[in-house]
Order: sequence, then C-alpha cells, then structure tokens
Amino acid sequence: MYDLAVRWAWLLALVAAGVLLVWLGSRPPSSPPGPPSSPDTKVVDHAEFVGSARCAACHEGEHSPWHGSGHARALGEPSAATGAFDGKPVGEATPLTEDGVPVVRVDARGGRAPGHHRVTWVVGGTNELYLFTDARGAWRVLPIAWSGASTAWEPAGDVLSGLWGPFQGDPRQVVFNRDCAMCHATRFDPGFRPEGQAEVFFSKVAEPGVGCEACHGPGSVHARWHEEKRAGAYEAPAKLTRGGPGGCIVCHGVHEFLFALPDDPAVPAAELAVSRDFDGPGFFADGRRSVVHGEGAAFAGSRCAKGGATCLSCHPPHGDAQPVGDAPCTRCHDGFARKEHTFHDGVSCLDCHMPRLFAAPFGFCRDHAIRGPEPALTERFGIPNACGVCHADKTAAWTREAKEKWYGPADGRVVRDVALVADLRNGEVAKERLEEVARDPRSPLFSRATALRALPWGDPAVRDALGSDDVALLQIACGILAERPDPEAAPALLRLLGHQARTVRVEAAYALVSAGWRPSDPPPWLRDDAREMVVRQYAATPLLLRAAWILDAVGASGEMAYLLPTIAQRAPRDAAPLMIKRGRALAEAGQHDKALLAYDDARKILGDATPAVLFVDTADSLAATGEVKAAETIWRGAIEHLDPAGVERAIAQARLLGVEGRGEEGRAILVPIAARLEDDPVGGDTLLRVRWSIRALTPR
Repeated sequence: MYDLAVRWAWLLALVAAGVLLVWLGSRPPSSPPGPPSSPDTKVVDHAEFVGSARCAACHEGEHSPWHGSGHARALGEPSAATGAFDGKPVGEATPLTEDGVPVVRVDARGGRAPGHHRVTWVVGGTNELYLFTDARGAWRVLPIAWSGASTAWEPAGDVLSGLWGPFQGDPRQVVFNRDCAMCHATRFDPGFRPEGQAEVFFSKVAEPGVGCEACHGPGSVHARWHEEKRAGAYEAPAKLTRGGPGGCIVCHGVHEFLFALPDDPAVPAAELAVSRDFDGPGFFADGRRSVVHGEGAAFAGSRCAKGGATCLSCHPPHGDAQPVGDAPCTRCHDGFARKEHTFHDGVSCLDCHMPRLFAAPFGFCRDHAIRGPEPALTERFGIPNACGVCHADKTAAWTREAKEKWYGPADGRVVRDVALVADLRNGEVAKERLEEVARDPRSPLFSRATALRALPWGDPAVRDALGSDDVALLQIACGILAERPDPEAAPALLRLLGHQARTVRVEAAYALVSAGWRPSDPPPWLRDDAREMVVRQYAATPLLLRAAWILDAVGASGEMAYLLPTIAQRAPRDAAPLMIKRGRALAEAGQHDKALLAYDDARKILGDATPAVLFVDTADSLAATGEVKAAETIWRGAIEHLDPAGVERAIAQARLLGVEGRGEEGRAILVPIAARLEDDPVGGDTLLRVRWSIRALTPR
C-alpha cells in the first residue's frame, strides 16, 4: 500500500474549503486588474496583488530607484537578459538566439548530458544566471552566467560557489523553484506535486522579482481607494504595512523555511523559518559569513542590531546600497573616527569594522558582523581580518602585535569559542568544553549552537538551552531534541508550546512527539500548523516528517498517510517509524489486515533493527484476526529477547497470561504501568498500547 504515488487530494480539498489558506491572506490575480470601480461601488476588504507598475503612478519617487535595483532584477522575463547570446561557444555551452528568445545549447563534453534549453527566467543584474524549465516544470540553472562587470561569460558554478560555498557538478541539477524562488519573486507558489518517483512543479508568481508588494503587502484596495479619491482612512487589511528590517531578515538570513512567505510582510521571521546559524558551509570558524548569502544573520547578532540599528539604517529601502561612509556609525559613536582611536590617517569605521573580506559574485562583500579586527584569529585559525585587507604584505603575527600594542590582546573567551569550532572541524572535542560554551550567555549564537549540536545524547546542557530568551537558540535546541529525543526535556518543551513564536511552538511539538508525546487534548493550532507546512512551498523531507509526526500525534493519522508514500520514496528509514504508527492507527480502527501490511513494510526496511514496539503491534493485530498461535510465538520471543524492564516485555508477559486464562494476573501487571504512563508527558504513545492490552485482557 505504500508504493502508491501520493496525490495530496486531501490538501486540495482542504484548500478549496478554505481551511488551510485563511492565514495566508490574498491570492495572486488570475488576470490583470480591471478598471477602477465607480464611486458608489463598495471597496472590498480583500487585498490582491496588482504589480509594481500600478504603484508607479503615485509613487514614482520610490518606484524609479527600485526599478533598477537588485530586488527588481531578482527574477525577470527572458527579455531582461543582457548576455551575449551570439552563437559563440563558451566551453561546453553555446549561447544563441532563436525566434528572439535566448537559448543555451549544452554539448556532452566532460560527461555532461547534452541539452537545447530555451531561457525562461533571468536571475540577477550585475551577474545574470539563466534558467530553463524542464518537462516537469522545474526551473533549472544553466551552466553559464553573464558578468555585467566584465561583460563576459563565466561558469555558473563559480557564481553559485560565491553564493553558497564550494559548488561542484552540473548547475542544471539546481532546481531554482524548489530552493530559491521564494525570495526572488513576489508571492511565489511552487505548485509542487509529487508524481510517483518524480517531482512536478506548476509554479506561479504574482510578479517576477521582489516588487513593491513583497515588502508592503498586496495593494489592490490601497490603489483602488486612491484612484476613486475616497475620503478618510481605511483599516487593515486594506492599509499597507511598512516594510522594514523584519522583512529583510526573512530572505537575508540563514534558515530553513517551515512555512511559505505570507502576504503580510509584517509577519516576523520567527513565524516562518528556523535558524541554521551554526557551523557548516558558508561560515568562518568565528561565525562570520564566508559567502555573500545570509548577511542578515551576521548583522542580527551584531551589537549594532542589538542597540537598535536596522538594515534601513544604512540601506535605502527602494534602491541598491550606496556608499554611506561613517554617518550611520557616528550617530551613536561620535568621535571614534579620530586618530586617537584608529591610529591611522584616512581610515573609516567601515574599513575596520565592516571590511571587504572575500570576493563575491557581485563584487567584494562587506562583513556584516560589525566586529573589531582580531589578527590573533588569523594567526591561529586562518580567519581573515580587516588589518590584512590593507596590510596584505605583512604577516598575521605583525598585525597581531600592532593590534595588541594599541588595543590589548584578544578576548580569551572569543579565542576559546573559535578554537572550539576549529577543533570540531578537525575531530571530536571534550564534552566539558562543549558544555562550557553551550551554557555561556556571553558567547554568540553561532558558537553556542555549534557546541549544542556536538553534545552527546541526553546532555543536560541541551535541556538548559530550552530556558533561553533567544528564539534561534530555542529553535536549534528543539531541533536537536527531535533528532535525539530526551524524555527529561519534556517539561521544558511543554512550556514552549505556549511560546509567542510559532516556529518555536512547532519545533517543541515535534521534539515532544519524537519522544512519544500523544496529547489527549492537543492545542487547536497544532493540527493546522502541521498542515500549513506543506502549503505553497516545496515540501522538503524535513517538513514532511514534522507534519507527519505531528498529524499522527493529534489523531489525524489518515492525513499523515497521504504524506507517507513520498517520505518512503525519499527516506525509507525515516518512514519506517511512521509506517508503524500508521499501522497502529489502522489497528485501533479495527483494520488489522491493513495494519499487518504496514508493519511488514516497516520490517522490510528496518531488518535486524526492528524496534520492540513492532513486536507488540504485530502480535496485537495477529491476535485480533484470530492468529493467536502466531501472536503467542511473538510474545514468547519478546519475553526472551526484549529488555526485562521495558514496557513492551511487560505487555508480552501479560498477554501470554491471558492466553493461559489468567487475564486478571495480566491486567495486574499492566494497570500500574498505565497509571505511571498517564503522568508521563511523553508516555502517550506507549500508553496507547498498554490500554489496548488491558482491554484485550478484560472479559467481555
């Protein structure tokens, strides 16, 4: 039953009923907006997307600089291409034009698959990536990119490396409308559907690029109100929200989306995504970004951000970044540019605190962590610093000595934190060192999260992190506990179900259900949030797993079953526990033949790693279908091989007593266990099975 392709008819039906998309707001228009209504027509309060061109009539001062900005060029039609599509070969690719449309022909050189691809989208302006749409609707990256700065072609892999870190392979493997387009278009819908072993996309955008409404919200009511010159104010949702740094971090952070970008740009990032601000590709060992993507994450951890500075303190909201000099800095730090502070002539605040440390596809990118230079980290760990930008001819020891003469030695705590990350990259680190950094509130999120993730199962420092005030640290700690369930963390996780940030609530719930939580009265938001994870975005496996586990725990096993085939195709070993859960739900509904099929599928995947609970569940359904002898064999094997202190062995012992006509003795074993599990916050999954056996042992 689990090799069938899931069609997600349940989602479509729920969407049609308006259940899932209530919070998402308005939908993109299916056709261009019509003319303004007559003055006596009632203005509807449901705002729709109308496109940035409609904003220009009244907001030319903002529209004009935006129109030439990187945001406007984040995604464009083929006509926006400026590359030399002149038929001259560029390595294995030949850019040309056919019927006025840019085309890239790729030959089979170097083991690449040949192809003749019509450009369907253009990404970026200074450097242009080109996309084609394959037969299944995937927007794939072509292998050459156009550099506007050098007016020459370059490998698209080099551009991708500057964005994400080292990239190898054929760029056509990158599916842009799966991983990237959400932040490159206004109200993007990937239109994702799994089809058997493949993935199909029916992607749509309200407007290519990051348009006015991406930051201000859908504008139909706003535009119509003013076009009809109506008097007075209008109330939300008609009134547009003001764009700001909260909206910037959503796309300029380092995180994983749990929910699609909403129509309301005022929704904070903590409602949509979980932090991935821990060691991995794209980070120096001190937590600063080594690639151009994710500057917002670095800035969010800076002292300037914590002191009230925002992205708009330096960046104009409607155009590309312009040189701002020291003005934003001296508003708070007046006088620090004097030579008594810098010990240099003609040095700006940005030169030392926001240096251009590495080349990026769009020129050299400034570091947004806004820290002082620390040559000691360069000397010990090879991390670049501002001094080395100007004094490239000097050794790291020389710059360290100069810095120490003027400002003193490096902060020992900073060196400790960086050394921990560097040592982790080279091998294991003592638990005590990890705990020290993980618990230190003075350490940055990057160091603490990296230390937490390296701690062994059940370490109390992970549980301690659940008391943090930092949303990102809470998200990361909950994620660790979902991967490595710790029953002792349950009380703190239960408290987080009331956290103000939706992603913290969802991650806490996922960690709880991974440990066995099955609420008798689940929070009403939990089922809806689980469903919304797979609405209007690519349903990546981590999202499907969260949704499936949570749906099962709140009693929506039927909905979980529609996700299960896709999970089984992508990650069979992750699907196996869900197959067992689905089988249990079928058994509870009296469908034991189907339950046994589910158990058999799980057993085929798990092999010798079959969990104890699968023995119990299989025996329950065998006994319920009259195959008592087979069930008895399993129960005897469980008594022989399972943990003597485990609940599963106690169930097997009690059920064997029932077979011998001693059901009352069997119930006497299980009733105290049930009472104990009722007080165990993560005992619900096991309690379900104990109660089943108590009922089976009770005379009818």
